[in-house]
Amino acid sequence: MYGHVNHIIYFSMFDTVVNYFLIKNAGFDPVISEYIGVTPDSRCCYYESVSYPATVDVGIVVKKIGNSSITYEIGVFKKDSETTCAVGHFVHVYVNRNNQNKVVSIPKKIA
Repeated sequence: MYGHVNHIIYFSMFDTVVNYFLIKNAGFDPVISEYIGVTPDSRCCYYESVSYPATVDVGIVVKKIGNSSITYEIGVFKKDSETTCAVGHFVHVYVNRNNQNKVVSIPKKIA
């Protein structure tokens, strides 16, 4: 409507890239795992607008590993450009799937 990618799309990208990273690099299966990551904190800083339907590249780094949480930083870049359009902050806290009030240590498979 406004010609730019809406903020909610950035947060969807962050969630998708974190889970893709876990599935591909740690063999995590969110469908059958006894533990899951919940997201108590996510933020985004915007530096340059992305116009729809532009193609972007998204990169991810692990910023911090705690006892029960992992903090990721996600960068969004215009395709074939080094210009940073947005940087996301995304935290996963691991909990028992059946009792999501029970925080668990980061599974060895993931850490």
